[in-house]
Amino acid sequence: MKLAVIDTSVIVSSLTREESSERADTVLLDSRAGRVLMAVPDFQPVEVANALRRKVERGLFDERKAFELLERYRSLETFVEKPDLNFGLTVAVRYGHSVYDCLYLELAERFRCDLITADTRFWRKLGGEFPRIRLI
Repeated sequence: MKLAVIDTSVIVSSLTREESSERADTVLLDSRAGRVLMAVPDFQPVEVANALRRKVERGLFDERKAFELLERYRSLETFVEKPDLNFGLTVAVRYGHSVYDCLYLELAERFRCDLITADTRFWRKLGGEFPRIRLI
């Protein structure tokens, strides 16, 4: 089984049927089939819930649907790990990017595995410097 860090953009894309949903679905299907173990930081559930809240506020679906999607997220099997904040802050300051995204990168670097993202801005900004970042 392959280990991969899966960021919130991939999870939310699959759950909410966005432009990159088909590619995100493939990642989650690989996880469900036991081909990929999804590693995530311990704060990811909060990020997912907040992303769902934003979509409710934009009128993309109602609160009930948000709770259904949150429950679907909770059913995913993940390897949850506490990231190193010092690494995240160092990279975030150096590259002018969010600490949250850089903490996903920390896990990928620590476990020497890919970081799968649907966040093109993040990939463009740091992908050349950190080849473990893979855009779906």
